[in-house]
Amino acid sequence: MLNNQKKLSDYLKSLSDLLSGTEFSANPERLEQVLHAELLVPVIGAFSAGKSTVLNGLIGKEVLPVGIAPETELATELRYSPESYLLAVKKNGEEERHSIEALKEINKKPGDYSHLRLFIDSPALKEVAPLVLVDMPGYGSSLENHNKALAYYLPKGVHFIVVTSIEDGNITRAMIRQIEDVKVYGGDFTFLLSKSNLRASGQVDEVRRYVNEQLETYFDAKYQAISVGNQDAQPVIDAIKSIDPESLFSGIFLPALKNENTDLLDSFTLAMNVIRRDGRESEKALRDLEKAMNRLLDQKADAEQ
Repeated sequence: MLNNQKKLSDYLKSLSDLLSGTEFSANPERLEQVLHAELLVPVIGAFSAGKSTVLNGLIGKEVLPVGIAPETELATELRYSPESYLLAVKKNGEEERHSIEALKEINKKPGDYSHLRLFIDSPALKEVAPLVLVDMPGYGSSLENHNKALAYYLPKGVHFIVVTSIEDGNITRAMIRQIEDVKVYGGDFTFLLSKSNLRASGQVDEVRRYVNEQLETYFDAKYQAISVGNQDAQPVIDAIKSIDPESLFSGIFLPALKNENTDLLDSFTLAMNVIRRDGRESEKALRDLEKAMNRLLDQKADAEQ
């Protein structure tokens, strides 16, 4: 468990205990969300950009299907496990367990499944945990499958890895729009320039300079393209390890918790004001009643004389 995850869960438990027995309550679902939150990092790019090849290089095994036609039709989450297997998640949430050899065949059935979870005994995946990489369908895949995956993972992704092939020579307008969508959802990204081993170093430097100019023009100068060869996993590992999971986790929940706390404090303030007002009104009523009783006593005394 992350440090910030433990801090937030401890805070929410304490808050629940504090409010127990009162008319106030915190969001009952928030604690479960904090305890079971995942840090999903979708890997996006056009078909043939080299996403699956880059991830295979990271994993250290040729597990994800690659080819001259779109091979990734279902978003595939990559998770470390000492035992390798595949979970195919149906649209109703049910899971089917398969061997990892079934991945290519199941990937051809996007109508039957929502997404896939691939568990692999890979030291690199263990090293980058708790980040969960997601191999996404590319722009050249079925538009329906591509849009379905984006609709599911855009709001859930905490950081995105954008992959463009050095053979493209630039960032396409379609890719820029995709990155803009990531920014709209409050996400950030790392940019990889794949297949750099297919070009001479001078050509790689030239393309990277132009891509960096585009990144600065459309986004910010802090974004710099990272050149990656097909079998060169270390730059990818270094890029992923530079992503801070603690701050990502806080970014998911702190804004919502601050808003909820503000609402709770507003409720406290309103309740206190009502109590004070009722108290003042009660004191005035008692004084009026006392005066009325005194008048009645005076009237009774006069009547008795």
